[in-house]
Amino acid sequence: MNPSISRSGLRTLTVPVLAVMAVFSVLGGIWLTTVTGVYYVVVGALFLLVAVQLYKRATGPLWVYAALMLGSIVWSVWEVGFNFWALAPRLAFLALFGLWLLVPAITRGMGNLKWSKLCLAATLVLTLIVLSYSYIYQV
Repeated sequence: MNPSISRSGLRTLTVPVLAVMAVFSVLGGIWLTTVTGVYYVVVGALFLLVAVQLYKRATGPLWVYAALMLGSIVWSVWEVGFNFWALAPRLAFLALFGLWLLVPAITRGMGNLKWSKLCLAATLVLTLIVLSYSYIYQV
């Protein structure tokens, strides 16, 4: 494989951003564990796993992120119901970062990711449906 083809500046930028998000999620999650539970520690660990897999050009980071999105949807609805203003901060940032991971430059040179991209896209559509429903339900 030609190294210039498999390199991606966006992936190079994404990996440390994910790692920083992981550190803050884990540290904040450890503090929140004493108050609410372990959700943010798990999110931080999954961010770190996605970062490592992207760095290694493994084939699993989008599957992991799709699982993170699905778990976050379930956790968020369980915790706050369909209150749009409480759901939006829990899901919107994760969904936007999920969209970022679907940018072709992020996964260039990582092999066939068709099904994992489709799965991640499906969880993002589900997020949009949940947020839309909660907005309509709230009004």
